[in-house]
Amino acid sequence: HSQRVRYYATESLFNVVKVLPSLAVQHFFILFEILRSLYADVDLDVRSGAELLDKKLKEVLLCAINAGNFSADACVPLFARFVHMKNKPTKRLTLTWLHEFVEKLLGAPILEFLHLFLNDVFGMVADPNQSIRDLALSFLQSVLPKLLENNEDFEDGSSARVDFDRILQSLVTTMEHPDPFVR
Repeated sequence: HSQRVRYYATESLFNVVKVLPSLAVQHFFILFEILRSLYADVDLDVRSGAELLDKKLKEVLLCAINAGNFSADACVPLFARFVHMKNKPTKRLTLTWLHEFVEKLLGAPILEFLHLFLNDVFGMVADPNQSIRDLALSFLQSVLPKLLENNEDFEDGSSARVDFDRILQSLVTTMEHPDPFVR
Protein backbone atom coordinates (compact mmCIF):
# COMPACT_ATOMS: atom_id res chain seq x y z
CA HIS A 1 0.00 0.00 0.00
CA SER A 2 3.00 2.30 0.35
CA GLN A 3 3.48 4.84 -2.42
CA ARG A 4 7.28 4.59 -2.05
CA VAL A 5 7.21 0.83 -2.54
CA ARG A 6 5.06 1.21 -5.67
CA TYR A 7 7.37 3.89 -7.03
CA TYR A 8 10.55 1.85 -6.38
CA ALA A 9 8.90 -1.23 -7.88
CA THR A 10 8.10 0.80 -11.00
CA GLU A 11 11.69 2.04 -11.16
CA SER A 12 12.99 -1.51 -10.73
CA LEU A 13 10.73 -2.76 -13.48
CA PHE A 14 12.00 0.02 -15.75
CA ASN A 15 15.58 -1.11 -15.08
CA VAL A 16 14.73 -4.74 -15.84
CA VAL A 17 13.11 -3.75 -19.15
CA LYS A 18 16.13 -1.59 -19.99
CA VAL A 19 18.68 -4.30 -19.20
CA LEU A 20 16.76 -7.34 -20.48
CA PRO A 21 14.65 -6.17 -23.45
CA SER A 22 14.17 -9.71 -24.77
CA LEU A 23 12.63 -10.72 -21.45
CA ALA A 24 10.33 -7.67 -21.64
CA VAL A 25 9.17 -8.74 -25.11
CA GLN A 26 8.60 -12.28 -23.92
CA HIS A 27 6.42 -11.06 -21.03
CA PHE A 28 4.84 -8.09 -22.78
CA PHE A 29 1.24 -8.96 -21.88
CA ILE A 30 1.99 -9.20 -18.17
CA LEU A 31 3.99 -5.96 -18.31
CA PHE A 32 1.18 -4.18 -20.12
CA GLU A 33 -1.28 -5.22 -17.39
CA ILE A 34 1.11 -3.91 -14.75
CA LEU A 35 1.61 -0.71 -16.72
CA ARG A 36 -2.15 -0.26 -16.98
CA SER A 37 -2.45 -0.49 -13.19
CA LEU A 38 0.41 1.95 -12.67
CA TYR A 39 -1.17 4.47 -15.04
CA ALA A 40 -4.26 4.48 -12.83
CA ASP A 41 -2.31 4.90 -9.59
CA VAL A 42 -3.39 7.69 -7.24
CA ASP A 43 0.19 8.88 -6.64
CA LEU A 44 1.72 11.35 -9.12
CA ASP A 45 5.25 9.96 -8.65
CA VAL A 46 4.10 6.44 -9.46
CA ARG A 47 2.28 7.68 -12.57
CA SER A 48 5.37 9.59 -13.72
CA GLY A 49 7.44 6.44 -13.23
CA ALA A 50 4.82 4.55 -15.22
CA GLU A 51 5.22 7.01 -18.09
CA LEU A 52 8.97 6.34 -18.20
CA LEU A 53 8.34 2.60 -18.11
CA ASP A 54 5.75 3.03 -20.86
CA LYS A 55 8.22 4.86 -23.14
CA LYS A 56 10.90 2.23 -22.61
CA LEU A 57 8.49 -0.67 -23.15
CA LYS A 58 7.20 0.94 -26.37
CA GLU A 59 10.75 1.40 -27.60
CA VAL A 60 11.67 -2.22 -26.85
CA LEU A 61 8.52 -3.73 -28.32
CA LEU A 62 8.52 -1.61 -31.48
CA CYS A 63 12.15 -2.59 -32.13
CA ALA A 64 11.28 -6.25 -31.62
CA ILE A 65 8.29 -6.06 -33.98
CA ASN A 66 10.24 -4.19 -36.67
CA ALA A 67 13.06 -6.74 -36.35
CA GLY A 68 10.59 -9.62 -36.75
CA ASN A 69 11.02 -10.95 -33.19
CA PHE A 70 7.42 -10.28 -32.15
CA SER A 71 4.15 -10.04 -34.02
CA ALA A 72 2.07 -6.88 -33.92
CA ASP A 73 -0.95 -9.09 -34.58
CA ALA A 74 -0.55 -10.59 -31.10
CA CYS A 75 -1.12 -7.17 -29.47
CA VAL A 76 -4.29 -6.30 -31.33
CA PRO A 77 -6.72 -8.35 -29.20
CA LEU A 78 -5.24 -6.71 -26.11
CA PHE A 79 -5.71 -3.21 -27.51
CA ALA A 80 -9.16 -4.03 -28.87
CA ARG A 81 -10.18 -5.20 -25.40
CA PHE A 82 -8.83 -2.18 -23.56
CA VAL A 83 -10.11 0.45 -25.96
CA HIS A 84 -13.65 -0.52 -24.87
CA MET A 85 -13.00 0.17 -21.19
CA LYS A 86 -14.40 3.22 -19.44
CA ASN A 87 -11.29 3.77 -17.29
CA LYS A 88 -9.64 7.02 -18.47
CA PRO A 89 -6.01 6.00 -17.78
CA THR A 90 -6.57 2.75 -19.68
CA LYS A 91 -8.08 4.63 -22.63
CA ARG A 92 -5.17 7.06 -22.63
CA LEU A 93 -2.58 4.29 -22.46
CA THR A 94 -4.22 2.24 -25.20
CA LEU A 95 -4.55 5.23 -27.51
CA THR A 96 -0.87 6.09 -27.11
CA TRP A 97 0.10 2.52 -27.98
CA LEU A 98 -2.17 2.46 -31.02
CA HIS A 99 -0.72 5.78 -32.16
CA GLU A 100 2.84 4.47 -31.76
CA PHE A 101 1.98 1.35 -33.74
CA VAL A 102 0.59 3.41 -36.61
CA GLU A 103 3.49 5.87 -36.61
CA LYS A 104 6.51 3.65 -36.03
CA LEU A 105 5.80 0.13 -37.24
CA LEU A 106 7.03 -0.77 -40.68
CA GLY A 107 4.14 -1.37 -43.06
CA ALA A 108 1.47 -0.21 -40.57
CA PRO A 109 0.20 -3.73 -39.73
CA ILE A 110 -2.36 -2.29 -37.29
CA LEU A 111 -4.50 -1.17 -40.23
CA GLU A 112 -5.57 -4.75 -40.82
CA PHE A 113 -7.38 -4.66 -37.47
CA LEU A 114 -8.53 -1.05 -37.50
CA HIS A 115 -12.19 -2.04 -37.74
CA LEU A 116 -11.96 -3.70 -34.30
CA PHE A 117 -11.49 -0.41 -32.45
CA LEU A 118 -12.38 2.38 -34.87
CA ASN A 119 -15.90 2.91 -33.41
CA ASP A 120 -14.48 3.24 -29.91
CA VAL A 121 -11.80 5.68 -31.01
CA PHE A 122 -14.44 7.82 -32.70
CA GLY A 123 -16.48 7.61 -29.49
CA MET A 124 -13.47 8.96 -27.59
CA VAL A 125 -13.61 12.08 -29.74
CA ALA A 126 -16.70 12.97 -27.67
CA ASP A 127 -15.07 12.06 -24.34
CA PRO A 128 -15.43 14.76 -21.65
CA ASN A 129 -11.69 14.48 -20.91
CA GLN A 130 -9.74 16.85 -23.19
CA SER A 131 -6.56 14.74 -23.26
CA ILE A 132 -8.48 11.65 -24.41
CA ARG A 133 -10.23 13.68 -27.13
CA ASP A 134 -6.88 15.05 -28.30
CA LEU A 135 -5.28 11.59 -28.34
CA ALA A 136 -8.22 10.14 -30.27
CA LEU A 137 -8.05 12.91 -32.86
CA SER A 138 -4.29 12.54 -33.13
CA PHE A 139 -4.66 8.80 -33.71
CA LEU A 140 -7.31 9.34 -36.40
CA GLN A 141 -5.14 11.97 -38.10
CA SER A 142 -2.19 9.58 -38.16
CA VAL A 143 -4.27 6.69 -39.53
CA LEU A 144 -5.80 8.57 -42.46
CA PRO A 145 -2.59 9.01 -44.51
CA LYS A 146 -1.72 5.34 -43.93
CA LEU A 147 -5.16 4.30 -45.18
CA LEU A 148 -4.78 6.54 -48.23
CA GLU A 149 -1.39 4.95 -48.98
CA ASN A 150 -2.91 1.50 -48.65
CA ASN A 151 -5.86 2.52 -50.79
CA GLU A 152 -3.51 3.55 -53.61
CA ASP A 153 -1.67 0.23 -53.31
CA PHE A 154 -4.97 -1.63 -53.00
CA GLU A 155 -5.58 -1.31 -56.73
CA ASP A 156 -2.35 -3.22 -57.39
CA GLY A 157 -3.42 -6.00 -55.01
CA SER A 158 -0.36 -5.55 -52.84
CA SER A 159 -2.28 -4.46 -49.76
CA ALA A 160 -5.25 -6.79 -49.69
CA ARG A 161 -4.90 -7.22 -45.91
CA VAL A 162 -6.71 -3.94 -45.16
CA ASP A 163 -10.43 -4.69 -45.05
CA PHE A 164 -11.96 -1.46 -46.31
CA ASP A 165 -15.47 -2.95 -46.21
CA ARG A 166 -15.29 -3.45 -42.45
CA ILE A 167 -13.75 -0.01 -41.97
CA LEU A 168 -16.63 1.50 -43.95
CA GLN A 169 -19.13 -0.41 -41.81
CA SER A 170 -17.51 1.13 -38.73
CA LEU A 171 -17.73 4.57 -40.28
CA VAL A 172 -21.41 4.10 -41.13
CA THR A 173 -22.09 3.13 -37.51
CA THR A 174 -20.17 6.22 -36.40
CA MET A 175 -22.49 8.40 -38.47
CA GLU A 176 -25.27 7.50 -36.00
CA HIS A 177 -23.31 8.83 -33.01
CA PRO A 178 -25.30 11.41 -30.95
CA ASP A 179 -22.38 13.89 -30.90
CA PRO A 180 -22.31 16.02 -34.06
CA PHE A 181 -18.52 16.43 -33.91
CA VAL A 182 -18.05 12.67 -33.95
CA ARG A 183 -20.39 12.39 -36.93
